[in-house]
Amino acid sequence: MTLLQKLDRLPPYVVRILARKNGILISDADILKMTGWRRRQLRRVSWATSWKDVTVGEVDAFLKACGMSWSQQRRQRYRLRQLVSTNLYSMRHLRYRYGTKQAWYAQCIKSHQKRFEKILIELARKSNE
Repeated sequence: MTLLQKLDRLPPYVVRILARKNGILISDADILKMTGWRRRQLRRVSWATSWKDVTVGEVDAFLKACGMSWSQQRRQRYRLRQLVSTNLYSMRHLRYRYGTKQAWYAQCIKSHQKRFEKILIELARKSNE
């Protein structure tokens, strides 16, 4: 198995959804601050379905900003498999906290929940094959 195949077991868009800081979903602004990127570059990487068009330097910076490393993939994939059989909302950082005054947070949670539900459906379909 090549390095790309190993990395693609947890693609960039999944890493972005799993990213959290202090128990809540990390904001794009925080990731931009940690990586030093522009919003366009972050969007290109975080929406990618594969790591093939992402440079090694970008992979390292993105994973570090999201609080992950290459070696943590096994643990994260195990967590995703658990979610397929349980519930998406068991992940605390993907729950909306009422009383939060940050408008970005509610919209971010909703959009990530929709994307994550699609991922879980795809994972369930692949595991049944």
